[in-house]
Amino acid sequence: GDEDGCGVFVGDLFITAGHCLEDDPTIKFTFEGVTHVLNREDALFRVFNEKAPNGLDLAIFRVPGIMSPLKLEKYSPKLGDKLKSISYRHWEENDETGLGTIIHYDIIDCIAESSGDVEGNYYATSTDVSLKPGSSGSPAFLDGKIVGILHGGNNKGNNEPCNKALPLNMCYYLSSNAIIKVLDSLELSYATSQ
Repeated sequence: GDEDGCGVFVGDLFITAGHCLEDDPTIKFTFEGVTHVLNREDALFRVFNEKAPNGLDLAIFRVPGIMSPLKLEKYSPKLGDKLKSISYRHWEENDETGLGTIIHYDIIDCIAESSGDVEGNYYATSTDVSLKPGSSGSPAFLDGKIVGILHGGNNKGNNEPCNKALPLNMCYYLSSNAIIKVLDSLELSYATSQ
């Protein structure tokens, strides 16, 4: 549809933010020339409970035929840790003739520096690029291993803050520790670093 969201593969598990599935029942993506459709009813786990610090914003699917080398890292954020955040965004502009629309597709590769603020299953960062709607569910990496997925940020989309008291580039990530707990409770096999 018109809504974007991001996700990441760990082995054959597709992991994203649960709120990415609130309005649209399907996720569509193409991997190595094959189009996959994931229906939210097929999720192994799907919760969107952002109100409680110990709540979860998480959806997990198994996708046979895909095997990612990425791993989850048990991680507790520390002040000043510099994480690599990778997300996707599309945006549109009118062409110069005014007769059509040009659609741009961008990969957003930025640094998310931990502020040291941890509340329940989430930790805060400041990013060197202001992440906008559509980046939810994207992974954060530390030394090449996944340490969280983006839950949300303070940018409504037009460089307007959701909360004027906070910086525009503030983002919150669901910690990999919370994701690992869910995977363990479901007795799902997954790749983690030891």
